[in-house]
Order: sequence, then C-alpha cells, then structure tokens
Amino acid sequence: MTQGPSGAGAGEQPTAAFRDAPGRVWLIRLCVATVMAVAILDWIGWAIGSTLLTRLAPTWVVLTPWASAMLFLLAAAAHAQTPEATSAHTRGRVLAAAAGLIAFLMLVEYATGSSWGFDTWWFGDAVTHVGSAHPGRPAPATVVAVVSMALALLQLRSDRHHAEFFSQVFTALAMFPAFVRLVGYAAGATGIFEFDTSTGMAFVTALCMLLIGVAAFAVRPDRRPMALLTARPDRVSITRLLLVFLALPLLLLLGAQALSDLGAPDRVAIVLSDLFAALVVGTAVFAVSSEQQRSLLRQAALTEALRASEQRYRLLAENGSDVIITGPPYGRIDWVSDSVERTLGWRPSELIGEHGVDLIHPEDRPSVESALLRVAAGKPQRMEARWRRSDGEYLWMSGLIGPEWDPSGRVLGRIANWRDIAAEHSAREDLAAERELLAVNMQALLDPLVLFKAVRDEDGAITDFEYIDLNDAACVYVGDTREQLIGQHVGKLRPAVRASGLFELYVKAMVSGEKLAVDDFPVADVHGAMRFLDIRGRRVPGDRLSVTWRNVTERRESAVAIAASEEHYRLLAENTADVVFRLRDGIISWISPSVTDALGDDVDAWIGRDVTVIMHPDDLSVYMEGLVRVRQGETVVSRVRVLDNHGVFHWIEAHAKQYHNPEGVVDGAICSMRLVDAEVAAEQVLDRLARFDDLTGLLNRGEALRRLAYATSTLRTPGEHTAVLFCDVDHFKQVNDTLGHAAGDEVLRTLAQRTRDCVRTSDIVARMGGDEIMVVLQGLADPDSALLVAEKLRASAAEPISTPDGVVHCSMSIGVTTVADGEGPDALIARADAAMYEAKSTGRNRVIRVL
Repeated sequence: MTQGPSGAGAGEQPTAAFRDAPGRVWLIRLCVATVMAVAILDWIGWAIGSTLLTRLAPTWVVLTPWASAMLFLLAAAAHAQTPEATSAHTRGRVLAAAAGLIAFLMLVEYATGSSWGFDTWWFGDAVTHVGSAHPGRPAPATVVAVVSMALALLQLRSDRHHAEFFSQVFTALAMFPAFVRLVGYAAGATGIFEFDTSTGMAFVTALCMLLIGVAAFAVRPDRRPMALLTARPDRVSITRLLLVFLALPLLLLLGAQALSDLGAPDRVAIVLSDLFAALVVGTAVFAVSSEQQRSLLRQAALTEALRASEQRYRLLAENGSDVIITGPPYGRIDWVSDSVERTLGWRPSELIGEHGVDLIHPEDRPSVESALLRVAAGKPQRMEARWRRSDGEYLWMSGLIGPEWDPSGRVLGRIANWRDIAAEHSAREDLAAERELLAVNMQALLDPLVLFKAVRDEDGAITDFEYIDLNDAACVYVGDTREQLIGQHVGKLRPAVRASGLFELYVKAMVSGEKLAVDDFPVADVHGAMRFLDIRGRRVPGDRLSVTWRNVTERRESAVAIAASEEHYRLLAENTADVVFRLRDGIISWISPSVTDALGDDVDAWIGRDVTVIMHPDDLSVYMEGLVRVRQGETVVSRVRVLDNHGVFHWIEAHAKQYHNPEGVVDGAICSMRLVDAEVAAEQVLDRLARFDDLTGLLNRGEALRRLAYATSTLRTPGEHTAVLFCDVDHFKQVNDTLGHAAGDEVLRTLAQRTRDCVRTSDIVARMGGDEIMVVLQGLADPDSALLVAEKLRASAAEPISTPDGVVHCSMSIGVTTVADGEGPDALIARADAAMYEAKSTGRNRVIRVL
C-alpha cells in the first residue's frame, strides 16, 4: 500500500487542535508576563536599592541583573514560539540563542576561574555591595539552567530526528534543580543544597525557570508529556493527582517547619507532618479514584448499550454503496466499511490505523483538515475532495463528516460518509466547457442577440427594459459599445422602439410568457431609416427577455420584386426563414434546397418524409399542438428538435401558417425554419454571463452587491457572523506598465483562482472592478476567523505567479470588517474599503480589521 507522509499523523493533528485553545494561550501569556514582570521589578530594585525587589527576604540570594536579562530573553523566546508563523519561530530561536550565549560565557568564566567584568556592566555600584568576588554574576546553577532551557527552546519548533527528545531532556535539566531550590526556599530547608547569600540560585530565579518550562510545554501540546496527558480521557483527574504528588514534598517540609516553630521536637514534627501529608494525599487519591470509578461504570454501561446499535450500524454500513469511515477527531482510521474496496480498491485492513488525510489529493488536503477542525468543534461538514485509489489514480468523492458525541456532549470522534461523484464532477467540467463554448458562439452570431431586464414601477407594471447583455452584432446594429449599453434603458435610448409598437410586444411576451415572433416588423434604426426585422424573443428566468432579430429589409424588397415569379420562388419570398417547406397531412411535399446545408441530404431525400419521424420524441406534443392551431388559421412559431442525416438532433425555429393556393384554397401548411442551436445555447448562458466577470470568472460587481444586500437583510442564526474582506493588489499598475496587460490579466486570473481556493464554495467572491476583489464570509462562528482567512489570502497572493512574460511577485492589502445588525451593504463596503486603504497606507501586504 502506498503511504502518505507518516509525519502528518499523531504529531501534527493535536497541534492543529490546540492552535486556537484560549486556555493554553492564556497560560503561556501568564507565565511569560510573570517572568518579564519579575525581571523588570528586579532591575528597578537594583536601580533604587530595594532589597525587597531583588531578593524578597534579607537572608535569601539576590536576583542579579544579568540573571533577570537572561530570564527575560528566555520568556520572550518561549512566547515567540506560540504563533504558527515561521518568522516568529526564527525570532524565538534568536532570543533563546542570545540568552544561552550570555550564560555560556559566564559558565566559561566559572570553569576558567577568570572574570571578564560582565557582572559589573549593569548597576555596578549597587552590585558591589553584595560582598562576593563576582557580585553581579549569576550562580553556576543558574547559568547551567539557562543554558539547558535555551537549548530546549532552540529545539522546540524543530521537526528533526530526536528534536523532541533533546527538548524534553534539556527542559527537565533546567526545571528539576529549580523545583528542588523552590521547595527548599519555601520550607526553609536550604540545607538540601549549598548556597550563600551571594552565589546561590535566587528564589525568584527558580520560580521563573519553572514558569518558562511550563510555557515551553504549553507551546507544543503535541509533544510529550502534554500529548500523553491530553490524549487521555481522564486527563483532568490525572492532572489533579500529579499536582497532589508535586505538592507532597512541600507539605512535608512546611508541616515539619510549622510544628518545629510551635515547639514540637524534631522527630515528633517529622512524624506528624508525614501523617498529615499522607492523610491529604490519601484523601486526594481516594477522591480521584472514586471519580475514575464512576466514569468507568458509566462508560461500561454506555458501551453495553451501544454495542447492539453499533452492530446494526456496521451491518448497514458494510452492505451499503457509500464508504463509511470512523475514527477519533484527529486520530487514525479505526474502522472503514467494506465498500471501500469496491470504490477505491483498498482492503479495509490496509486503511485501519492510517490517516485518511494522507489519501487526500495535496490540493484538497488543507480544506479537509479545516473541515476536521470544525467537526471536532461539533459542526458537521459537507465537502468534495479527491481520494487516492490503490492504483495511484484519484477519484472525486463527496463527503458528509459529522461528530460522534458521548452522553455528556463531548465529541468522541468523527463519522464520515463518502460517495463516488466522479461522473457528476466530470459532467460539471464538461458543462463549464460547453458554457464557455456557447458564450463564444453567442458572440460569433451574425444576428443581434440582446438580454433585457424588465424595469417595473411600485405596482409591478413594466415601464421599460434595461440592457443586461448583448453580443457584438447587437452593438454594431445599435451603434454603441457593450459597456455604453449595459445598464441603459431601451425606452430612453431607442424612442423608435416605443413609437413602432415593438415595446408593447416586449411587454406582452413578458406578461404572457408566450414566445415573441413577428416578421417584417417595421422600425426606424439609429439613423432614422426604416428597417424591416424578423424578431424572435422569449421570457427567461430572472424577469428577463431574450430578443434576437434579423434585418430583412433587402429580403422584403426582393420579395416584392419577384412577387410574380413561379410558385416555389413566391413561397421563398413570402417566408423569411432559412429553410422553406410545404406540408400536406404531415408529409413534406416540397422543401427548399437550403435544407442540404442545414440538415444534410438533397431535396429528393426529404420530399415524402413524415415530419414526426425526424422529430425528437419529447417535441411531438409541441408539433401536434402547433398543427391544430395552424388548421385553425393561426400563425405558429415553435422551437423543436429535428434529426439530420448524421443522426444528430438540432434545435430549429419553425414558423408555420396555412398555405393558400392561387385559387385561395387552403392546401396544407407552409413552414419556414432555421437552425437555432447557437441561440438556444446562448439564451441558456446569457443569465450566467450577465452575473459573472469575463476575465476572472468571479461574480461581477452588480451581482455581488445584490447578494451582499440579501445576506445583510437576512436574519442570521444567533452566534453566527458575516464578514467582508476587501482585497486590492499592491502595485498592480506596475505589472501592466512593465509586462503588459496580458500579464496583468494572467495575474488577475491567478489571484482570483487562489482566492476561490482559500474560501468555501458557499462564500461570495467577486471582482469589484480593476484589481479589487471582495470576499463575503457567512456563517462564521467567531469573527476572528475572518482574520485567519484574510491572512491565508494574503499568503496565497504572495506566492510567485508565472506569466508568458515572466514571473510576477504580488501582494495584497486586505481590509476586514464584520456585519453589524441592521447594517446596509453600502456602509459595510465603505468600512471594509477604508480598512483596505489603511492597510495600503501602513506599508501594504497586510491585513487591517475595523469594527
């Protein structure tokens, strides 16, 4: 079996779980702040000559200025290791190395018996009164502890072999002597270690060293002993028990000291303190054991109750078509259904104990890991990802991952249901390619094609039509560019449309839903000249109207000129479609030669055919309904699919009416038709083209504002938040000026794709114009999550971008804000835009958040 990276298992998942744990972060901050405060107070004590601030008790050892400096550096180094940013880790290592170097130099002084005068650099006059040969130099035990802790912090964020072992060893070497001295000071039993008032380890030094060690353990909860502790379900009880045993020597010493102070003989004091400590420890152990026993009894009852249901569940899962996977929130797979072999080729035994994330495609892995974090927080997730098959190929699957709860409401693990969607995903890709092709075809049409949106008054009545989209042929006909026309109103821009009566036909088509089909319709063009048009239109979703027309002025004039021609040519003149044919009782009795170019086969092959044979079965009802209406004397326009000589169905638009012979007798029907494959396809994609940006594929500004207005006006679930990220590419003009607009377009497309990859499919991503991108994040559990997404966008944008003209390095300035109740989109965007400009004015390539 092909394995993923083995290191991505037990070591990294807990780190992700604890990354945002507030208690752990506050513990680190408290320890670091305490050490820094002690160091600062010590320096103040040396400056003002206060014994209380430098040694706490007159008989205790003083905390030297250099010892304070090294403790300060170690605390800052531990704090710098907390974030996930690599730059912060480097800063922490530099601080730890600086403290270790100072301690090492003083250790060399002790070893060689020399003095380089370091100890009197700070507060020289004050420290000389201590009375030692080297009054400002920390004790040997202190410098050894500092060197050990510095080495531990240098290994804290390293993933090299044995880094965890050495970090634990050095931390223990620093903390154990400090703990012994702390107990000795607290109990007055300084005889357990040798010191005098000028060379021993100070009480606050020992305390600070322990606090730094605690902070170091909290920085890496994925390492032992924290990892072992947090992995246990009884970690709270174990922690309490550990604290009791750590307090045992202190209780013994304090009890003996207190009894001696009360006048009890030493042997009596020791016996009584032992009895007291044993009583306290025994009581604590009994309480912890009782709690564990109750927990075990509850767990046994729960296990028995769940055994039967679990058996039924597994039988159902193993015989289903979907792949079912269970496991702890961040751990390895502990069970997988047999269907995994049919779907992915793996045997269940090959996956037990492995990390499912290792089988995910590298590009999809971050989103799956983020989903697992949300599942661990109790939020089910639905997503799509590519899974690696046993043959090395990847398969698209759709998954529903949910948390598994215990009776107390704690998340015990995860249950994932994955389904093969390879065919569906392939179909979506084919559809996207087809839509792109249809958009190209729409622009390639020789006939004008326009998409209008109805403009309505307060009562809902249509007062005008607004240009939403149009192809190049329509722009040429109207005489304006696409940018000039979109958003304009037809009634104001083309008064001739109202004057000719065409506007009323548009309204009728919108209200009734019937197809608009008029031939030889007279209307004045933009220069005032009268033109005759064949006009076709239909209502499309979104309160819109799709209209196409053909200028048939010359055809009409030619038809008038040849009105006296023979019957076939008269038929061609009276009917304006590309292919003209006559029907008698549903049989083609004559057809124009243009049928060969349109559908193949020569004229003779078509004459005598029954129309129902070449028509798509789903369109027969439309044909029969139209035939009845023609017999009643109506003119009918229908769109149906017919079969060409290659067996391919094509959309045609047929215009049919009764045929009157020269004697005026009805003799069947005369029909005209033309292929409208491109028009049909174009109408289907016009709606999408009107909502998306052509260059990047993102939502355009208008659609984004509409969706944002809806999002801000919709009642949100309590506890959920909506955030807006306003992004601007830094120095984008330089890219266009130096590499050209082609490179600039490639940069925008790449950044748009990266932005989509960094957010959820449900989030709104839009190009607001130029190099500005807006992201709307909905359903956030924590407003601070928006900052994490913004940092992810900024980091993704900073990666190099390859263009045909060279590699481009870009960055983004991002403004972040959160939607307030009752706030409109304009104020929200203005605030996010102001935050973005603040990010630019303060140095660019950064994230600024405003409330």
